[in-house]
Amino acid sequence: MGIPLWLSIGVLLRGRTDETGAWFVIGDPLVAFGCLTALLWRRRFPLAVAMTVVIASTASALASGAAFLALVSISTRRRPVEIGVVALALVTASQFAGGFYPVQSSPGLLWYQLALPALIAGIAVAMGMAIGGRRVEVRSLRDRAESAEREQTARAAQARALERNRIAREMHDVLAHRISLVAMQAGVLDHRSDLTAEESRVLVRGIADGSHQALEELRDVLGVLRADPGRPEPPQPALDRVPELIAEARTSGLDVTLTGTVAGTPSDAVGRTCYRIVQEGLTNAAKHAPGAHVHITLEGTAGANISVSVHNSPTTTATSRPPTSGFGLLGLTERISLAGGELSHHRTPDNGYVLTAQLPWPNPTHEKRVCVDTERERVRVVVIVDDDRLVRMALRLVIDAEPDLTVVAEAADGDDAITVVDEQRPDVVLMDVRMPGRDGLSATRELLTRPAPPRVLMLTTFDSDDLVLGALHAGALGFVLKDTPPARILDAVRTVTDGNSVLSPAAAARVIAAATSPQSSYARDSSREAARKQLSALTERELETARAVADGLGNPEIAERLYISVATVKAHVGNLFAKLGVDNRVQIALLVRDAEE
Repeated sequence: MGIPLWLSIGVLLRGRTDETGAWFVIGDPLVAFGCLTALLWRRRFPLAVAMTVVIASTASALASGAAFLALVSISTRRRPVEIGVVALALVTASQFAGGFYPVQSSPGLLWYQLALPALIAGIAVAMGMAIGGRRVEVRSLRDRAESAEREQTARAAQARALERNRIAREMHDVLAHRISLVAMQAGVLDHRSDLTAEESRVLVRGIADGSHQALEELRDVLGVLRADPGRPEPPQPALDRVPELIAEARTSGLDVTLTGTVAGTPSDAVGRTCYRIVQEGLTNAAKHAPGAHVHITLEGTAGANISVSVHNSPTTTATSRPPTSGFGLLGLTERISLAGGELSHHRTPDNGYVLTAQLPWPNPTHEKRVCVDTERERVRVVVIVDDDRLVRMALRLVIDAEPDLTVVAEAADGDDAITVVDEQRPDVVLMDVRMPGRDGLSATRELLTRPAPPRVLMLTTFDSDDLVLGALHAGALGFVLKDTPPARILDAVRTVTDGNSVLSPAAAARVIAAATSPQSSYARDSSREAARKQLSALTERELETARAVADGLGNPEIAERLYISVATVKAHVGNLFAKLGVDNRVQIALLVRDAEE
């Protein structure tokens, strides 16, 4: 565009040898070259470069093309104020160009001298806006494609996780039954020393067969559940490997000390949970408090609790705040809850952080019942209901050995149980939950409609929330697991027969957890009021930002929804962290959810 204009002016100035001709030949091209060079920085300094080039084009006809390109470039940003300033400068500069090249023109063509530059500026703006819109569209399409790809990857991972969970649940159902049966049969052998050789052989054979079947089923599904089937799983950590974990942390630069006394060796599950607590505490300290001193305390005795504490002092170095997800502590809370323990984590007054956990550490239970109190003179009549013949046999061997207990009948499902109870009128029914046909819950509800109904003690492999609460709602007075030691099963039978309730420790923990969970009405009301009280300290705009965060929007999407800048959104989110006392966006979303339930 600049070259034809420059050549046409050269034709009009042909034969001139004064300063104007010299500027046309030397100065004009040099200014144009400078403008083209300046355009290399148009992306870094768009407005400054555009204004410089447009103003410089006043002294150079050859630079008019560079000015046109500068206006196109600034228009791609699609900012009306910037575009208007540069376009006006271009039209104005075109009017002063005649001072350098005094070419004769008719006075009646003044409108033409204004309209033509304005038309050229309009074309440049239209081209820039079109290019900018196309770039936005392409960027949007690229983001959508990347988002779709990430979503597809996430869905595939979720599908794998769901299938693994399904397999894990199936494995739990099958293996838990077999292992509880093995535990029950072994308990009978330990409890009864007067069994005949045939009875002992049947129990030992059942233990061997059950163990073999459980191992085969484990081998079938273990490879599916592994995250990396091509690599062998490392040994599961235990409490005795905590010193190794601390040594690794010291190697990475953490200042860690370990104190406390653990009298004895806890079970593998308890030891593994303690190891994970220490591991999570050290990971958080290394991420959020580099250079801080970390003090770990382990204390506990069998028969009581084992406590784990990880306390880090304030960080000694100023670092940028790393992104937090909160998922590590969420997973740890779930792990500790399953173990029947409690987890607490909070900041200390000196701006440090402490992570503490309490885990139950029961005594090993291999006790035998060697005598019976003389007070137990009344014989309690028992009916056993279970679909597994070996379970019924093991329970009969245990119960019939007691002088105050006797088994009068057995049943293999809920319908048979109702018939047998109507015939025998027992004092207590040992009822399995899951059976073919009518299950134990339905049979219990039916039995309790009878006049003078028997007491019902649920004896099952599983202790899930729905089964425990379902059994209690059905009217059962007790809930005991099949792997409970025989002596405790006998105590449970006597307790239920006398009209008192009994729950295994695991079942009791689940009942308490269900009563205090967010799904219970009391806890839900308390949580709602606490969340609303916290959110009441926010301004209207901060509350709108919190709701947008709860909807899963990122900062750009929140800015678009609220018609504010991304920087303002970041400021609001920072205020939310400070006012609500939270560490990440997930906790903001949970507060909003609790307040609006």
